[in-house]
Amino acid sequence: MTIKLIKNEFIKMIYEKKFYVLLVTIITMLIATLYIYMAMKNYAIADSIEAQKYSVEWKEQLKNMNSIIFLDNYSTSFIFKSGIPFFLIFVTIFAVDCFGEDFYSGNLKFFANLDTRGESLFKAKVVYLIIFSLIIVIINLVLGFISSSIVFHIKFQGIFRSLIIYLSSILPVVSFSLIVGLISMFIRNRAIRTVVGVGLCISVGILDKIVKVDYFSPIGIISIIASKQVENIKFIDLAICNSISLIYFILAFFIGKIIFKKIEYKY
Repeated sequence: MTIKLIKNEFIKMIYEKKFYVLLVTIITMLIATLYIYMAMKNYAIADSIEAQKYSVEWKEQLKNMNSIIFLDNYSTSFIFKSGIPFFLIFVTIFAVDCFGEDFYSGNLKFFANLDTRGESLFKAKVVYLIIFSLIIVIINLVLGFISSSIVFHIKFQGIFRSLIIYLSSILPVVSFSLIVGLISMFIRNRAIRTVVGVGLCISVGILDKIVKVDYFSPIGIISIIASKQVENIKFIDLAICNSISLIYFILAFFIGKIIFKKIEYKY
């Protein structure tokens, strides 16, 4: 039952325009980042006026730009983007539709009739968010590695570290989007649900930076990586952030199970 429900979520995703908007956004961000780094590399090599504001370490990285250096820095362009966290926003929008839109459109009521307890339905949506987030991360990682290997130089040393850093974004993003998705079930208007979801993504990110509550936030890892830079990130930072996110995820998961058991499917 759960597998069929998960399959249904992905079928809906394929037919949604926002999924292709997401893919176009990823590709556009990748191309723009490649172009910028190529230009910056040329500035660094020529030691032009533009390169005078670069730090010595950044100049060296630009001159020796390869697939691993690019991946590390590209991660802050989409996956760990602060200010406007693209990855978080897109997953949250999908979560809002997955929970709120399905509830008010009647989809939840239809599937609830097949699973009277609602547990399978809720678990399927959670698994869908996890797999969906993983797919986005893998797409960014693979496209980033291949394109940078072609444009710059290919390098495999350090790929495992880059993989761990990219994957460490999944749990924080899923925990946050799950919370927002559950909240959206209590907001009937679709536009308001979306605005609230996106607004929470941006406001929580800003709050993390201003109040310095990164290590207590479900998405604190975004602010931490953006402020420390990827090359300075230690595994202990990733472990702490994901441990906190796991607590949020567990709480949201149990609350979600209760909601799906108690809620009345009127629509």
